[in-house]
Amino acid sequence: MQSQNEEHPEWRKLYYDEIIHIHPVSCNFSGQVHQIFEVCKVFFYVFDIETRILSCSNWLGNFIKTTLHSQLPGEKVSAEEGFTLKTILETGVAADEHSAFLDFINSDTDQMKHGCFTVNPSGELPVTFSVLSFPVFDANRKLIQRVGIAQDITEKRRSEESLRKHEMALEQLIEKWHFDIWQYDLQTSVFTVSEERHCSAGYEEHEYSLIGALKKICTPEDREKGHRAFCELIHEGKPMDIHMKIFRNGRKDISYTQVIGGLERDKAGNPKRVVGLLRDRTEDHLRDQTIQQSETRYRAIFEHSGDAIAIMEGETFAECNSQMLKLFGAECQEQIIGKTPWDLATETQQNGIPSRVVANRMILESQKNGTQSFEWISRRLDGTTFYSNVCLTQISCEGEKIHIALIRDITAQKLAAESVYYHQAYLHVLAEIRKYVYGLSEPDIISIFLENITAHFGFSKGWYGEFSNGVIGPSLHAGVSKNVTDVKNVVVNSLPPECPFPLVRAILWKKPCSLGKIQTNPEFVPWQEFAKKGNFHSTITFGFQVSGRLEGGFVFYSQEAIVRKNVTEYLLTCLNELARILSEKRLWEEQRRALRFAKEKAEQAAQTKSNFLANMSHEIRTPMTAILGYTEMLIDKRTAPDKYDDALKVIKNNTEFLLHILNDILDYSKIEAGMVKIDLQRCRIDEFMARIASLFHVKTQEKNLDFKIRSTTPLPEEIVTDPLRLQQIFLNLVGNAIKFTSKGSVEVVISWEGSKEEEFGQLHVDITDTGIGISENALDSIFSPFEQGDNSRTRIYGGTGLGLAISQRLVKLLGGELTVTSQSGQGSTFTVTLPQLVSANTRWEKDMNLAIVRTHEKENHTDTHHKQEELHGKRILLAEDGKDNQRLFTMILEKAGASVLVANNGQEAFDFAFQAMQEGRPFDIILMDMQMPVMDGYTATVHLRQRHYIKPIVALTAHAMSVERTKCLAAGCNDFITKPILRDALIDAVLNNIDVDEPVGYL
Repeated sequence: MQSQNEEHPEWRKLYYDEIIHIHPVSCNFSGQVHQIFEVCKVFFYVFDIETRILSCSNWLGNFIKTTLHSQLPGEKVSAEEGFTLKTILETGVAADEHSAFLDFINSDTDQMKHGCFTVNPSGELPVTFSVLSFPVFDANRKLIQRVGIAQDITEKRRSEESLRKHEMALEQLIEKWHFDIWQYDLQTSVFTVSEERHCSAGYEEHEYSLIGALKKICTPEDREKGHRAFCELIHEGKPMDIHMKIFRNGRKDISYTQVIGGLERDKAGNPKRVVGLLRDRTEDHLRDQTIQQSETRYRAIFEHSGDAIAIMEGETFAECNSQMLKLFGAECQEQIIGKTPWDLATETQQNGIPSRVVANRMILESQKNGTQSFEWISRRLDGTTFYSNVCLTQISCEGEKIHIALIRDITAQKLAAESVYYHQAYLHVLAEIRKYVYGLSEPDIISIFLENITAHFGFSKGWYGEFSNGVIGPSLHAGVSKNVTDVKNVVVNSLPPECPFPLVRAILWKKPCSLGKIQTNPEFVPWQEFAKKGNFHSTITFGFQVSGRLEGGFVFYSQEAIVRKNVTEYLLTCLNELARILSEKRLWEEQRRALRFAKEKAEQAAQTKSNFLANMSHEIRTPMTAILGYTEMLIDKRTAPDKYDDALKVIKNNTEFLLHILNDILDYSKIEAGMVKIDLQRCRIDEFMARIASLFHVKTQEKNLDFKIRSTTPLPEEIVTDPLRLQQIFLNLVGNAIKFTSKGSVEVVISWEGSKEEEFGQLHVDITDTGIGISENALDSIFSPFEQGDNSRTRIYGGTGLGLAISQRLVKLLGGELTVTSQSGQGSTFTVTLPQLVSANTRWEKDMNLAIVRTHEKENHTDTHHKQEELHGKRILLAEDGKDNQRLFTMILEKAGASVLVANNGQEAFDFAFQAMQEGRPFDIILMDMQMPVMDGYTATVHLRQRHYIKPIVALTAHAMSVERTKCLAAGCNDFITKPILRDALIDAVLNNIDVDEPVGYL
């Protein structure tokens, strides 16, 4: 320390004087110096011997108050404010600098001291100050103040520290990586290499020209690259960083070297020199080459693998091979990279769990337990799906964990395996239901079917609802989840909101109805609670029909997300097979019932026919006995003549009875064969009923019965019907009424149902008798053929038992209905209703009774023998091979005035007719028997028509079927008469056809 008497140097004296004179406490600063201090962040301070701050510059005051003590800034810091250097020490100076700072402050030396200290403001970066401090003495050389000047050198200190660190790092880098330093002076064009490179290269010189250096150092193929890099650096300022092959060891060896260079400019900005580094990268090159070869091999394996390979970083794909692009239908890696596994998958997997949850679970499992292999439903970019097998493995790469995923399309194998499995299940189901098809009831068979379908096709539950009265209700259940509450009733013609599954739609649409992803799909909110309770994700429903008839419906629940298409197809096949089996079972049972019924009917029919044959035998033999007996009596010459008339009447009546029996049998046969044709025409009701009255007038008088025909309502004058068949019906019904009534009355009551204004009405006819009636048991079979009320009636009243059966069938052919009401012993009422159309032009008969009486009286006054002479002068050819019929027909016709020529066969008939035609004297009519020897009547008629014979030909035949009539008319006949033929019928047939000039039926 210098003595107090030592004089200060001149510059210090000037500095002291300047400070003393301008300090705010002892002197005034000039404004210019003060401004310079503030701008340059150079501040001064004055503190007393107790280190209290007496005054300081504004910048320091603000720094102390705001930064160190968090107070509002002020212009000054003074002793009154209580700031001391100790407070600054405690607040801001770093702890490791406290001692040095205190020594600096408390020094009593009169010499100027210099120090650097760091202040740590609260929440701010450290600030470093360079401080100059010197004492101020009074006249007695007593220390009264200390004055200091400080400057913020934080940035400078930080720059110096950074530069020092960079220099150290560069030295370490050069030392570690064997960098050589080079430079190229642009002014002298000299290329200089460090001593290390020069020695290692084996050259004698240290300096080269640029061209010379490139020739000496670089291999020929890299010289151009090096020269171009130099030029770009110099002229364009582009930094140099290239790799070149450099000679070393006297050009014996080659090293792969990284050349780095930068451009240095002078103060004017012109290029001065190029400075750079040389780094030997031979080992790196060889290592990179090895890595590249290895990467090439693995890249080839990666790209040409048969499986899709993807590398996952975290949850996303970072890289994939070409097979991955092909598998997912991508054109470039950008379509795959960045996506997650669930982006390339269906929303949920087979078990109904979302794909994202399953993928994250597998990633965690692979991290814990190594490679994980699992099945996955993938989705291509175009939306199509396929089954895949994923092998997920976690590996370490450059300190990071990544996953490698191998993905293989197993759709074909999956479908093939499923097909085999489901086909076996299908065969098992069929075997089970066929095993018991004929031994169990239908509900048991359906239950077995339901159990096997549920178990073998992977459903958790199933139920079958039987259709009844428009409603399907669950009747059979199967599966482990039987506790799931099903809907109780499903209405077929509507879908109620509470219905959990669309079974109704499957029935109405007649195709399976499937719901998938029920627990997650927002469309199925009404069913999600039900699905969660039953632990299933999808359902499929089927309507069940057998032989086109709705039987019920099946519902199956699955834990998988959806019911696959092939499962649906197998289920449809199973259901069709079940329907076929049930149909065969029903057919078999129906056949058994039919056979049993047929057997019973056959036995009953055999018994009925036996009874019928016995009855017919009785009915035929009884009149035949009378006919034969009275015929023998007439032949016997001992019979008195007065007995002849009675005998002939008996023969005639019994013959008519036999003819009636024969006609009934023939009519019923024709009806059963469908050969009865209805000929509709207009018919007057009064004339028709008068004819019925006249036919039964004699019989009712003989039995002393009251017989009436009356109407109770106005009737249409005419109806449209077949009068011949209607007459046959009334002959049967009225005849039966008269036959079974011994006393009392028989009444025919006619009425009209419907008003005159309506276009449609019914003719209502009641035939009521007071006869023996019909028992209640017999009413059920009264219209059955070959049956009567009981056999005793047949023995008493006779008959074939076919009349009512024929009548009922004829009424149906006319579009009407025949019914009966009766009580045993109290008579019967047979009712005939015939539908009719009427119009505004229909004439109505108010009193049908008077019209019937008038018509009946008119017919009674008609001469029944007026036809006796009407054939006078007519020439008739009779073709008949039967001698008895020849004599009978000839006698009838000649008695009516005709001239008759007889032909014994068809050939004679043809010859006689053709000869007469050629002579100009043709017969007026030919009566042609159709069954004759030599040539039958059909052939003879055809030949005559072919030769233009135009006179009428009437067929005579014993065949009564309608087909025979059609055959005769087709051959050329004009009309058709069946044998036996009575006198009036024969004469009427001749009169009706004798004036016809051409064959109406000939084709």
